[in-house]
Formats: sequence, C-alpha cells, structure tokens
Amino acid sequence: MEPGVVLEGGGIDDLNNGVDCRIYGKAVFDNLGSTTSGFRSTGPSNIYFEFDSMKCLGAAVEIGSSANVTINGRYIYSQTLYKGFGLTLRSSGTMVLNISESINAWHQTILFKYFSGKCTINCPKITLQTGNYYGGNYKQIVQCADNNYGGECTINGNLVNEDTGGYYGGISGMIGRWTGSDYMTLRLNGNIYAGDGWGYYALASIVLSKTIINGSI
Repeated sequence: MEPGVVLEGGGIDDLNNGVDCRIYGKAVFDNLGSTTSGFRSTGPSNIYFEFDSMKCLGAAVEIGSSANVTINGRYIYSQTLYKGFGLTLRSSGTMVLNISESINAWHQTILFKYFSGKCTINCPKITLQTGNYYGGNYKQIVQCADNNYGGECTINGNLVNEDTGGYYGGISGMIGRWTGSDYMTLRLNGNIYAGDGWGYYALASIVLSKTIINGSI
C-alpha cells in the first residue's frame, strides 16, 4: 500500500482462520467512524503487518489464539468504544510490535488476557489519554487481567499518563495486575509518568507473578 492510501471503516482480519501473509506499505487506517478493529488475528496465523498510522473508535489491535504476529507502524490511537482496550494480546504465539512514535488509548491501552505467549513491544511513548467510557477500573496503560497462563512480555519505552479527565478511582494504575493475572512476567525498560494516577497497582496473588521495572516511577 503506497503512501497516501487511506482505508476507512475496515481493517485486516484473518476471520479465525490460519493464514500466512505479508502486508507492506504506508497505509493509513481511519476507523473513527466504525468500531471495526484496525488489525485482528484470532486464528493460528503467521502475519507481518506494516502501516503508517491507525485511528480507531473501538479497539485498534486484537491478537488471539496461537497467532504469530509482527506489526510495524508509526502511530496507533484508540478511543476504546465497546471494547475497553486499545490493544489486546491473548495469544500463545510470538508477537512483536514496533511502533516508532506512540501508542495511545482512552482505556487499557494494552490489555493482556488469556495470554501465554511471548511479546516484545518497542515504542518510545505509550499513553493513557483523555476520555472516559468505563470509569476508573479501566484506566490503565498496561493491564494484566484474568486467566493469564504464564507468558512473558518486554516493553521498551515510557508509560505516560496524559489523561486530564479527572476520574481515576477504582483500581486504576499505569500498570495494573488484577487477581488472576498470575504466572505472567512483565518487564518494563522505561519510566512511568503517572501524574495523578497510580504508577503501579497490583492485586495478583501468586509469587510467580513478576513485574520488573527498569526505570523511574
């Protein structure tokens, strides 16, 4: 897809099938008029996906099943309507996300759930932004939720609270670990700029739940 290509109201989806594909170029995905995800892989697929930017009313990225996915882009923005998250990683496969500028969402910028794979996210700035559909329980940048089965993720970049909506409360936190996010290892190589929110909020109850922060909070 050449520079200047704009796709509106749709995205890339393997429809729960196992596919092997490569998508190259500098396309802009504009889903602000649709709740369709910009990228969705829920089959046992092997996908390389390259784009310029993605703006979504709902979720931007959904990866599940045993998908092995590499995503290269410049910018991701999600308002999280009807989903509660910007990106969700639920795969037992290998995931690499290289986003050169920023990843931004109103609620749960990155959600791990039913996750047992390996993931690396390289992005200099991952933000929580102004906007509130779901209240303070869903105001996290990285959220490790129920029913994780191990898995490892390394995030190379800073977590930044840019939200000025004034509502946190509940179990908000720039990193949140709910009860049930056990056995997963999360490693952050970067700083947390929490503003008036929690930097880290942990409810996980198993000693094999590991969060390693190589940076300042």
